[in-house]
This record gives sequence, C-alpha cells and structure tokens, in this order.
Amino acid sequence: MAALVPVPVLVLVPVLDTAMVTKRNPHAVAALLALGLLAPSCKKGGGTATSGAGAPASGAAPTTDVDAETLVGAWQKAGLQIDGFGPVDGTPFAAKSCMGGKVAAIDATVCHYDDDGTLASGQAAADKTIGAALVAVPLVRGHTLLVLIDTAKSDPKGASSKVMNTMAKVFMSL
Repeated sequence: MAALVPVPVLVLVPVLDTAMVTKRNPHAVAALLALGLLAPSCKKGGGTATSGAGAPASGAAPTTDVDAETLVGAWQKAGLQIDGFGPVDGTPFAAKSCMGGKVAAIDATVCHYDDDGTLASGQAAADKTIGAALVAVPLVRGHTLLVLIDTAKSDPKGASSKVMNTMAKVFMSL
C-alpha cells in the first residue's frame, strides 16, 4: 500500500481593484483578515491589504455598479442602523456625485464614476482622504467607490471592523 503524501493545495483568492486598511490599527487588519475580507498585499511598509470577499471565481472584481439607495436598503436588511444618508460633496473623492452618512457609527460614502480614468482619480483621492484615519476601507465595484471610515474611532478593539466587514460583504454581494 502506498504511503499518503501531503500535497500542497493552492488557493486563489480573488481581489478587488483596491482596498486599504490603514496601518494604525492592527486589530482592524487582523479582524478583517480573520473574517476573510482581506488578504495581505506584497507592498513593503505594511498596513495595506486587498479584499478577497465577493469577487467572482475568475479573480476579477465584480463589474456591476451599485446604486446607493439599493446599498442602503441592503445594509438595513442586514441589521445596520442608517443615519442621515443623502447627497454629499464628492470633491474629496474626485467625484461629481456621492451619497454618504453614518452606518452603525461608520462614515460611509458611495461615489459613482463615468469611466475607469475618473474612478482611478477617485481612488487616489480616497487614499489621500483616509490616510490619517484609524480604520478605513475603500472598496470598488464596477465604477462605484465605497469608502468606509471610523472617524469617531468608535472601537479600536475591533467592533468597527466587524461592522465594516458586514458593510463590505453586503456591497460585494449586490
């Protein structure tokens, strides 16, 4: 009888176009990694991660845009409390139109872009805008940018990361 030999298994984790958790909160990074939302990136300097949740098996990010009203409704169905979600200035994210508000103490902004070029500008602007945040995650789906920021630093021990995880999973599942 032949001996069983362990065979390494390669698991491909699909990634989004962009996602970042700031390096200032290792608890948030650890929580999102543990929940399967993030996979560590290869960049030096630590702290950045790319998302692995909700993308199709091909490894490409979902290509459909997400309507802000649909997203807010889905967050409510997921049991998240929505406060004051409406039109906001898109300038900080290089967008013509955005909607934003609080979702379970997390600042959420959803911006739509016309094309890949304006989306790339929005992503760069989002990275600059959230650079000083304790916990922040920008996610992209199609030409929709979702930026989640715990500006109130509501719970540096991980509760805000769990809320962001739920929000991101809902966003990617629509």
